[in-house]
Amino acid sequence: MALSERFFQQKPKAWDLFAPLAEPAHLPRGYDPTVAGGIYDHYRTADRDSDAEKGSAALAAYLHAAYSSDQIAKLSPEQDLAVSYFVTGFFLHIANSLDSLALWMADACDIMQSARSRPSLTGVDFLARLALIDIAAQTKLKRERPWMEEAQAYRWLARSRNSLLWNGESGEIVISSTAIRSSETPRLGDVSSRSSKPAPAGELCPSYLSRLASVSRTVFEAGAPRLPHRKAR
Repeated sequence: MALSERFFQQKPKAWDLFAPLAEPAHLPRGYDPTVAGGIYDHYRTADRDSDAEKGSAALAAYLHAAYSSDQIAKLSPEQDLAVSYFVTGFFLHIANSLDSLALWMADACDIMQSARSRPSLTGVDFLARLALIDIAAQTKLKRERPWMEEAQAYRWLARSRNSLLWNGESGEIVISSTAIRSSETPRLGDVSSRSSKPAPAGELCPSYLSRLASVSRTVFEAGAPRLPHRKAR
């Protein structure tokens, strides 16, 4: 029997998902695998279930965003196709990581929501329920909500108006401004007057990675103590 066949017939373990993210062969600048250090001991022995997949997805997206940032730093605006590819990927990975963090936290902390609501770290209802479980984590995430809303706005820009996502100014890659929708008033058609400011990719990308690392650490530290006491899903 081929090695690959034996591998897939074994009962999958959560650590199969986390090992490449805990000690990646290539460590791009801005990626800190220790943000999830608090959950590694649990997943080293746990079976693979949905929360392991969500947690590893958050880390994988963070790692890919850091790699994209590294690549952007090597490019010039004249390499427009490569710049578009990695800048688009950067913002999609950042937002995807935040989405997966919310899903993981909902599982780990047993945050119940209505069937129509999707866990979101910027959601008013989600943060209110988190406050009943871990007020310190809720306070930290609420402080980062304006930035997370901005990250979500850039995901929308990357998806729908990709050609307007960046431009070249004086030989520098500059990320365009974008309008930001607030989570405080999530009404259909409501768009906040708040907007981001154009910023050089060389400044914005490291800042985003640093803030994602902080949010990730907060989420994983809040959920880690609860992992051994929850049922697999």
